Amino acid sequence: TQVFSNPTFKMYTRSSMMPAQNTVFPVSFTNQTYWFIQADITNTGTENYCIQFGLYYRPNGGDQKLLGYFYWDPTITISN
Repeated sequence: TQVFSNPTFKMYTRSSMMPAQNTVFPVSFTNQTYWFIQADITNTGTENYCIQFGLYYRPNGGDQKLLGYFYWDPTITISN
């Protein structure tokens, strides 16, 4: 049973805190864009899906380095 509608990609822009360079204070506010995927619940039942992503970090504030690739496969059950 298909529990969700087809996913759609969304984005929104909000004013968010941005620390100063090389220090956390003073904080300023800048517009930042956030991306996400959204689907509506359309039915009861169980559905599986997977999320795959690469996670990067900046050691000592330098260039990006890949920490690793990750995979998550949750199951969602919707009931009334």
